[in-house]
Amino acid sequence: MVYLMTVRAKFCSKSTPMATANILVTRPQPHGAALANYLRQQGHQVTCFPLLAISENPAICELSSALTAPPDIIIAISDAAVTFSHQYLHQQGLNWPSQAQYLAVGQRTAATWYQLAGVSALHPAHSDSENLLALPQLNPVSNARVLILKGNGGRPLIEACLTARGAEVTCVECYLRQSVTLEPAISFAKWQDNEINSVIITSGEMLTSLMSQVPSEYLEWMQRLTLIVASQRIKAIASSAGFNNIWVADGASHQALSHCIKQSLQ
Repeated sequence: MVYLMTVRAKFCSKSTPMATANILVTRPQPHGAALANYLRQQGHQVTCFPLLAISENPAICELSSALTAPPDIIIAISDAAVTFSHQYLHQQGLNWPSQAQYLAVGQRTAATWYQLAGVSALHPAHSDSENLLALPQLNPVSNARVLILKGNGGRPLIEACLTARGAEVTCVECYLRQSVTLEPAISFAKWQDNEINSVIITSGEMLTSLMSQVPSEYLEWMQRLTLIVASQRIKAIASSAGFNNIWVADGASHQALSHCIKQSLQ
């Protein structure tokens, strides 16, 4: 069955009426619990159910050889990439290259790098691939050796664009993201009984995982929920999935998501 809806995608400078915020947080741990606690402190009711599980990828052993010829630029696409990479280097008795230019996809990733390793990484004001690629340090990059630290299958746009710009790109998939299997008859019934009216989605993979497991009897209920997303790319996926009340936060930080929720309630 095809559902045709008029999509009302909004930025958080706008508002639409909604009674109360009863929020489903779908982020992986430990970030999901941290976000849930933050939102509860703001007075919201929160249910936490991670849709992805994150673990070290055995392929992280490729990091040693990737650093044999020191890269000119090292890019981390998430704080998980930094954390798993740093743990591996520490176990191997290796250090981060001292002469490389370090770039992070966002402020939280940059902060994690500095906290763990004292690495100062530049980052765009808005945490997404497009804004990272717009940094002057990546324009131009012809013949530069670029190492990208990422999860399995994550952010292919960065590798593709830098390769097209003439960079010599190496990717190391430091961690695995795996979908968490729901018990649909229990999970969705519980969320409906708990009167969930908002869902926070911070990656397209989370939304795809969620929608692939929605029982047909709960589909229309899911599509009526307010969706708080972290980027225009996720908004496009949500629109295609039939959501019609989508709010785009200014990034995936606790503050940005909380502000977006506040705006959606007005």
